[in-house]
Amino acid sequence: MAKGGLHSQKNLYPTESGTPQGGVISATLANMTLDGLEAELKKFSVQDKVHMVRYADDFIITGTPRVAGRRIKP
Repeated sequence: MAKGGLHSQKNLYPTESGTPQGGVISATLANMTLDGLEAELKKFSVQDKVHMVRYADDFIITGTPRVAGRRIKP
C-alpha cells in the first residue's frame, strides 16, 4: 500500500493507516459518508432550498447564501 501522507505547507506528515485514494474500497467508504450527509441535509425544509446532487463519489450542495453560511457550513 502506498503511503502518501498528508502534505501541508510543503511539509509531509506520514500516515500510518487509511485507505488510499483510488483504492477498491474508497468509493464505497465515500458513499457511506455521503449517505449520512444527505440524510442530515434532508432535515432542512423545502423553503430553505437546500439540494444535494450526487454522482458516483462526487457531490454538490446548493442552497441560499443565508442557509449555506449560517446553518450548513458550521
